[in-house]
This record gives sequence, C-alpha cells and structure tokens, in this order.
Amino acid sequence: MIELSEYLLKELQRIPHIVSRQYSETRKTDAKLTQGIAIGSGDSFAAANTLFYLTKGSFIPLDPLDALVSDNISAKQLVALSVKGKTIKVVEATATFKKKGVETIAVTAFDNSPLAKTTDKVVKLTYSGGELPIGVGNYTAMITALAALTRHTIEGFHQAYRKALAHSLPESDLIVAVGEQEGYANAMFICLKLYETTCSPCRYYRLEQFLHAPIYSLPENTAVIVFQSSRSTQPHDIVQVLEQAGYQVISACFSEKPLPNLVGGTAYVARIAAFMAEKHGYTKPCFLAKRDILEPSTSMIYK
Repeated sequence: MIELSEYLLKELQRIPHIVSRQYSETRKTDAKLTQGIAIGSGDSFAAANTLFYLTKGSFIPLDPLDALVSDNISAKQLVALSVKGKTIKVVEATATFKKKGVETIAVTAFDNSPLAKTTDKVVKLTYSGGELPIGVGNYTAMITALAALTRHTIEGFHQAYRKALAHSLPESDLIVAVGEQEGYANAMFICLKLYETTCSPCRYYRLEQFLHAPIYSLPENTAVIVFQSSRSTQPHDIVQVLEQAGYQVISACFSEKPLPNLVGGTAYVARIAAFMAEKHGYTKPCFLAKRDILEPSTSMIYK
C-alpha cells in the first residue's frame, strides 16, 4: 500500500487536473443556484461554508442536524454535499426539505447513491478519492463545483497553486488555524486533515471570534496560520501582534479571487499534512488505528 506522505503528495499533484476537469464539467450542468442552505459533514461541511462567501450570503451553511430542526428557515434550494452520498443525516435533512417543496441539489460523486436518489438534481463530482481515505482531491472537486455553479472564475488558480507549493511550513506540531471569510473553510480543512493523518490536536476559528478570547489560550509553541480572504490585500494586523508576542505566524492568502484562493489553501493543507505525516512516521492515516472509535462511529455516520 502507498505510504501516507507519498499519497498526500500525489493528491497534491492531482489538484490542477481536478480543478480544470471539474470546472469544465460543472459548467455544462443545468443546475442554477438562487438562495437557500448548504449542508454537509466533515470535509463537506467545510465546502458548504465556501458557498456562503461564493454567493455573498445567499446560501447559509448548516450542520445537517441543525437543518433537521430549522422549520422556520426560508430556503428556495438546499445544496447537499457528500462525496459518496451515504451520509445518513445529510440524506435525512435533504429528504425533509424536499417534502417541504424546496428544490434539492446533490453534489456527489455517485449518481446512484442514497443522496442522489433523494434529490431533484445531481451535480456529479469527477473525482471520488484515491488509494487512502484522506479527502484532498475530492474536496478540491467539491469546492470547484460550487465555484462553477456560482459562476466564479477559474482564472489564476495555477498561480495560486504554485504559490502554495512555495509557502513556508509550520515549525510546531501544535497548530491553530484562523480563517477570514472564505479562508475559514481552509482553516477548518487543515484541522480535519491533521485529525485524520496524525490524530494531532488542532483548533480552528473565524478571525473575529478568535480575537475575542481564544487568542489568549495559545501555548508558547503554537504555530498560527491565518487563512486570509481573497479580499485582503495585506496581512492582517493580528499577524504582527502575534509575531511580537513570540509565536510563529503564517499569513496564507494565495489569490485575490475566491476559487484560486481556496485551491491554493487546499494545496497548502495537503503539503502540511504530508510534512507532518512524514515527520512523525505515519505510514497510514492515524485514525484507521483507532478501531474502537472508528467502527461504531462509522455506523452512526454512513448508510
């Protein structure tokens, strides 16, 4: 079996092809987004958060359990995100909204999945994953599909990708990720990948919320990664404040356009995950060894 760091670097190399292919294929679909909510779990919830920024607030990201009790929310559409289309609560929430007369759109790699069979329309992902269960390529496909559906440009993603390949890596194993606007999805995604690959602690926050109290909880050896919005042309003031306090702070903005910025962030996350896996000698994802948790929790999550 391919080793973890090698696999992550292989996924990293696939990103440009995945973006180009997914964008081209999604633009051919007849699905049009207007207003509503986006749901997903894990990586898919991180992707759902991008839709809020890609639509300037027309789509609200919701945890599927919250969606199930959102009786008074006004939504014309529900976008349900799941690579394999088997996430139990995503399928349940989608079915609930469909019964209310809300148009439902699945973004999934499998058009015969339980989710796809529940929805009105399917936007198919062109990549569903590689040899190991660590989603990098499929997450890339998902955020690209959402950007294509919202008519955002693909222009500049190659430059953002190359910028991510040259970006400095964190020196500490203890990472706190802070996200500004669409950068919050990247902050969430880096922690999700570190949870899976090395089972290491990682925390993620929205920038404004981070400033209001969590900032005081940082241990001395923390590396803080600030994933900035594509609308930010200069590093945030907090970067200098934290550097002066003795922390390693990495400002991460890869493009002035939303999709390229997200793609660059995803590539950067893959690099960090590969680096950490090799550094700590993980040849396979750490979470696979936690079978006492993995097996029962998997049955709670997937059909």
